[in-house]
This record gives sequence, structure tokens and C-alpha cells, in this order.
Amino acid sequence: MIAAVYARKSTSQNGIAEDQKSVARQLDQARGFAAAKGWTINEDAMFVDDGISGAEHERRPGFVALLAAVERGPSFDVLLVADLTRLSRDNRRLDKYVSMIDEAGVKLWTVEDAAPVNMNSALDVFTVQARGLGGALHREQARQKRTIALTMKAKQGAVVGGRVFGYSNVRENGAVRREIHEPEAEIVREICQRYADGAGLKQIARTLNEKSAPSPRAQRGRRSGWSPSTVRAILHRPLYRGEIVWNTTEKRDKLGRRHKGKQKPRPESEWIRMPAPQLRIVSEALAAAVDHRLKRESDRYLRTPDGRLQGKPARNVRYLLSGLARCATCGGGMEVFTRWTDKGRVYGCATHRRKGPSICGNAAVIEMGTADAAVLAVVEQALDPELLSAVVDRTAEKLAGQAHRRGQLEAERASLEAEVRRLTAAIAAGGDLAPLVEALRERESRRQRVEQELKARSATFDRAKLRQALQRHAKDWRAMPRRRAEKARAILRKFVAERFVFTPNPAGGYLFRGEGDLGLLLQMASPTGTALLGLTAKWAKLCWTLPLAP
Repeated sequence: MIAAVYARKSTSQNGIAEDQKSVARQLDQARGFAAAKGWTINEDAMFVDDGISGAEHERRPGFVALLAAVERGPSFDVLLVADLTRLSRDNRRLDKYVSMIDEAGVKLWTVEDAAPVNMNSALDVFTVQARGLGGALHREQARQKRTIALTMKAKQGAVVGGRVFGYSNVRENGAVRREIHEPEAEIVREICQRYADGAGLKQIARTLNEKSAPSPRAQRGRRSGWSPSTVRAILHRPLYRGEIVWNTTEKRDKLGRRHKGKQKPRPESEWIRMPAPQLRIVSEALAAAVDHRLKRESDRYLRTPDGRLQGKPARNVRYLLSGLARCATCGGGMEVFTRWTDKGRVYGCATHRRKGPSICGNAAVIEMGTADAAVLAVVEQALDPELLSAVVDRTAEKLAGQAHRRGQLEAERASLEAEVRRLTAAIAAGGDLAPLVEALRERESRRQRVEQELKARSATFDRAKLRQALQRHAKDWRAMPRRRAEKARAILRKFVAERFVFTPNPAGGYLFRGEGDLGLLLQMASPTGTALLGLTAKWAKLCWTLPLAP
């Protein structure tokens, strides 16, 4: 009989000789077991994952290659593992993988028990599930013990993470503590002082790079240096203010699986905060100045009432309608200038002012305050509670009329999952790697989008709750434009489908026409993803007669 081997170790074993590593021992034990049975090891079917958790599945290349080999028709009769937890520590999936191997005609043996794993009876299935549950409990206990140990270290002021710019890690009595590294600490102070004095993030980063200032260690494969995001991280880090904050994010979920993308934030109630005045780098006065400007900048961004970011403010734009209004005569933009006869600011056609009446004959102007007030009145009218209730009803009707779309999505998901399996098998078989990996990424990305839309369509559409949420958002947004011009512009940029059109009125004044879209507000109020469905409500076209500035 031909035998294959799968070996896995959860943690990497750096600094240990290769022949002493756990995966090497698992392979040697499997070879000895196979020899005692009179089986032949297929050296091309030695699947290994070193330093990868048993809760991971798609991120284990050796395991993925094993499943691909099983699915396409294995070149071996027996699969040897040290124990079942090598395959998975997720009790919900172990049964699935064991069944897949069994259905492919491969006999699974555990070396430690020197026994086959059968799936012939209900008792056999229960035994596999019980082993999986034991592995899951072991992983959960290990995770809890590690969390408790790290928490105790953090509360004692010991280092539980990596090195932080501005500090040196010093080992003392078996623990690691931080000490201020003065050359780097001086750069931290310089960043905070420049920001408090009004410099922007890009400007600060460029200045530091021009003088080759030391910077935090870059990620693997990237060049070291300062960037706006690095500067922002320095400004927000509480450690420089003399406070240790730990346990703010988690890398894995409760089942031990890595979160996709970035680490997931933890609830603030789980954070651990401890004063550390000996580690303060930035003085209280400078920290207060930095925090004041950070708060001022944050207030300029458009957010929902619960704090979710919805738009960035336009930079270096002083007037509400700059870039949002156009002249109906020539299609050019409307700009602000001062009429010295009455010392008031007005909107007028930029093409007429800059290129003359031969290019655009629209010489009409309108007082800036009058035009701004009219536009904001239109926005407030669009956020009327009765109109929003009608939007909810219309959306519910459209959702009810698109039930067939779910069947299309489920069929597309099944097709994409089959393509992902074929591409994974091709990669494991040693195909041309670059195009296969790119194709796999594209299919996986599309599959995730389909999953999101399916999830949105599966969610319960509660009209009453959505109405309340819409009205809460609308009430907050109606008040914003009167408070801050930047947020008013952010709201307009979200709502306006096209630029507002100003047409000279022969009877005197301007006719103002605007068209917008309430789809964003609907999406924010209903996190079920209704924006994916294209269910947006349009404003009725609105006409407004504005008097000319005297």
C-alpha cells in the first residue's frame, strides 16, 4: 500500500535544529510506522504546515494541497497523521474532512493510536466528533491561559508586544520592559510640535524624510521612511502620553481563526489601561495641543450619529458650492468673487469672467448667502420625514419584487466555489503560479461580494425600524449644514447626483435646478446592504427662482 503523510505544528520553532522540530518528528514517526506495516511512503505526498494553527484552513498551504490531491483522485491508499487534531482543531470541520478522505477511498490512520479512523457506524462518527471537540477545548483553554498570562504581564508594565518607536526593549529578571530611547523620542516630540503648530501629515512626513530622520521599522518588502499614516499613528499613540493601553484588538476570533484583513477592534470595555509616567515622552501641554487639533480635524468629517465615517471634507475649499454648481449657458463652473460696489461675495460664471462674453454671455451674478441658503433649504426639504417614509415603502416593494435575484446569486456562488476548488487544485499540482493565483484572487473576491449581497437579501426588512433610523440620521444631517461649512459640503457631495445648474432667468434672477440621490442615507440607516440592490430614490427636479444681488 502507498501511504501519504500530513504533519502540522501550530507555533513556529525558530532557533531549533531542523531535525528536532515537531513536524520533523511527526514525519519520522510516520515513516517508521509505515515501515512496520510494510507500506511504502510516497515522498511526493508529504504534506507539511509548520507554524500554522489548526483552526486555520484556507491559509494552510500543505493542508490545501492535501485536500486538492484527495479531490482529484489520490495517488496513495493511506493517510498518516500523528493524531486527528493535526487535521483540524475545529470540531465543526473535522468531521467534514475525515468524511471527505474516507469517501475518496483513502484509509486514515493516527500514528499515536496505531489505529485506523473509521466512519462506518454512528459510533465511529461520534468518536471522530468527540476527538474534534477535545481539540477545540484544548485550543480554547490554551487561548485563555495565554490571554491571562499576557494580561498579568501587561498590568505589571512588562512588554507584551513588539518594539515601539521611541523606546528600547530591555530584558530584566526574565521580563522585558521599555526604556525611552532619546534620539527617537526627540523625533516624536518634533512630530507633535509640528502638528500642533499647524503642519499637515504629508508635510511632516516629507520634512522628516528630507533630513533622513530615523523611522519605525517598515513592513517586510517595503522601504523604511515616514508616511502620513505613520505620522498619524505617532500622534494617536497613548504610550507617548504616559499611558499603557493593551488588548485593543484581536487577531483571531473565539474559534482561533484569523480575521480577514486587519485585526478586529475589541470593545473598549475589554481594554487594559495603566498609567506609566516613566514612559511619557510628550509633555501634558503639547499633548493637549495635539489633541485639540485632532478633535478639530475630526469634527470636519461627515459621520453618522453613531460615529461611522461617511465622507472626508474637501481640502482648501472655502465656499459651499465650489465645484458643485455650473452655469447652464456654457456648462462651466460657478466661482465666488467680490463685487466692490457693495462689498459682497457673489457666485458668477467662471468662464464668463475669465474668457469673456464671446465664450459665455452669462454675466448674471447671485449673492453667495442667498444661493447657499436656497441650496440648503432644498437639502432640508429632501430630508423631510414624510419623503423618507415613502422611500422606505418604495424600497420594500422593490425588494419583494426581486426574489428571483437570490436564485441567480446562489447559482453564481456555487459556480465560483467550483472554480476556486479547480484553481486551488491546479496550484497544488504545480501549474503556472502567477496567473493561477491572480485568477484565484479574482474569483474569491467576486465570491465574497456575492456572499455579501446574499446576506443583505436574507436580512429581515423591518420597515418601522428603518423609518426610525432614517429619521434619526436625517435629523442629525439637517442640523449639520448650519453649523459647519465643511460638513455641509460633504452632505451635498453625497446627495448630489450631478452638479447644481444655475440658469439666468429673463424675468430677473436665476433658476436653480438640482437632482440628488437618497441611496446613501438609506444604506447607512440599513446596514443590510440595500445599496447593492440599486434601490435609490431620486429627488423630484426642483426649480428655484433667486433674485440677483443688488
